[in-house]
Amino acid sequence: MLLYRRAEPGGVRQAEGCYRDALRHLRRTGDYKAPFASRTRVGGGWNAYDRLLSVGDMDADGRADLVARQPNGDLYRYSGTGDAQAVYEKPVKIGHGFQIYNLL
Repeated sequence: MLLYRRAEPGGVRQAEGCYRDALRHLRRTGDYKAPFASRTRVGGGWNAYDRLLSVGDMDADGRADLVARQPNGDLYRYSGTGDAQAVYEKPVKIGHGFQIYNLL
């Protein structure tokens, strides 16, 4: 699971997470008795990547973003949308040659 902090309306930040199985978004409720809402599926095809990394807000829009690396070393940024039905925008290639790194 990837954990990250996300800006909510009103500037409140809450920890949230993503699971990689089919990449599912796990949203916090703020209720300690039921801390997480049901998972929301975030598309498919995530197995094309060998690394997924929650990086916080890379594009300075106040939403958590995701970085994904393909086995060939290509690096992509998925910008967060703030919409639970379409959590990320289409990927943008931000680099190549990252297969030489064990840790991102």
